[in-house]
Amino acid sequence: MRSEARRAVAGACTAFALVALVPAAASAATYTVWSCRGPDGAPLATAAWRPGDERGATTNSCATGGALRAVLLPSDNASGLVRGFAFQLPAGASIAGYRADLAATTAESDEAGAYQAGLALDAPLGVLSFDAGCTVAGCAFGTPATPLAPANRVTATGLDSHALTVGVRCGAIFGCKGQAGETSLAELRLFRSQVDIRDDALPVVGPGTVATDPGTGRAIVTALTSDAGGGVAATALEVDGVEVERAPSTECREPYTVAAPCPGAVLARFTTDVAGLAAGAHTVAIRALDAAGNIITGAALPLGAAAAAVPAPVAAQPVTISVDHARIDLTSRGAIVSGSVRGPGGAPVAGAVVLVRHRAFGVHRSALRTEPSLTTDAAGHFSMPAGSASRILRLDVDDPRYRAAQPVEADLMGRLRVTAAASDRSLQNGSALTLRATIAGAGTGAANDKAVLVQVFAGGRWSTIDALNADARGRVAWHYRFRGTTRPAIYRFRVRVEHAGDVWPWAATDSPEVRVSVAP
Repeated sequence: MRSEARRAVAGACTAFALVALVPAAASAATYTVWSCRGPDGAPLATAAWRPGDERGATTNSCATGGALRAVLLPSDNASGLVRGFAFQLPAGASIAGYRADLAATTAESDEAGAYQAGLALDAPLGVLSFDAGCTVAGCAFGTPATPLAPANRVTATGLDSHALTVGVRCGAIFGCKGQAGETSLAELRLFRSQVDIRDDALPVVGPGTVATDPGTGRAIVTALTSDAGGGVAATALEVDGVEVERAPSTECREPYTVAAPCPGAVLARFTTDVAGLAAGAHTVAIRALDAAGNIITGAALPLGAAAAAVPAPVAAQPVTISVDHARIDLTSRGAIVSGSVRGPGGAPVAGAVVLVRHRAFGVHRSALRTEPSLTTDAAGHFSMPAGSASRILRLDVDDPRYRAAQPVEADLMGRLRVTAAASDRSLQNGSALTLRATIAGAGTGAANDKAVLVQVFAGGRWSTIDALNADARGRVAWHYRFRGTTRPAIYRFRVRVEHAGDVWPWAATDSPEVRVSVAP
């Protein structure tokens, strides 16, 4: 999901008061995200589930009354291969429960775990161990002809989970091979999901200001509010500790269809009639309510007649930001990121501030990190050196004068390197081999939980014999004891890291071959 903190900024003002935050808070902690169909069963466009593949093995027809669909094709014959969707959680949030309507089928096989299809909890895409659906071959779960039938429903409550995926998997030890005439080996359809998201993090209310409207004499109270989870659902004004006005965020309405449904930042701005208050000292404060119902109240600000005048805010001009290249090869010397900002009608926008942030590739959606901002030239162009680190770059325009409707992203991709080494290249039958492999070049933390396939060359081709998951530094270790070698033999091993859509956009990458000689 592409949800980004949007900052609303008012015109300049002379502050009467600027006070540090002393919060008062309450927590409700959960909200529900609907996908594919709403509470009434009507179709919903779905952005909360992110596909992990670009080959056409995953499709999303939810907006037209269809489903999220993942198919294991007869050509998908690598052991451990997964096709599917991962639910996109906001940073710091967790899954408290779910209700999903799905159907799954798997083809017949002599190997029980050859084909699998269903829903997996606490497993990133590519490391599935299914909790519901078809966990074995030769299975049919649910009734596809009736999407919301009771037979399709799977539920869980009382969770504290950080991953939810649906998809299909090749679980055969030596790879999956379809029979003549088969068009799919496993299929998963998700017709509707309701995911309860726990977000215990409180919103933030920044330092507030109180000023006077020169035209009416009314007090204007402002404060920037933000929330890193589901976003700011509403702001409110308190006078003397009593809420007198609430303003819902216009950008988020229930039923929520994205995991972070509300703006990440909102400039709260309220006016109040000082003349209508009783004589004496009074205070005002801004409150923020997030999508989960967490509430926080900012510091109380003194309210009085000494407030300075403030001009009316000027609305930011809508603009469009674009990049010249959505994928940039960092192995090219002097690679740059460039693009442009244009206003209505395509006119170039000069002097717009371009916010630059990045996150890592990989199955875990990391927090955005800030890089130095850019400023467009007279032709509306901007550029920056791409650097050497692989990462997903996000560029946005959001300042008092200009605001982009959508940020844009560019994949900055260095050379991916996969290495493997054996603990001993000369062994005897009964001895154990440790094969250690490392993924490098994907960027800091990107390889965490990335699937690594261990392959052996046999029968004239490479076959996958095991699948492991890399740690945060991209390392894995595979252990095997030779037991059936009755004559001198040389075994050929390698490890493979496969392409996985925009989560892992590199082509399948193999380590150099490792040869191990084994004596009887």
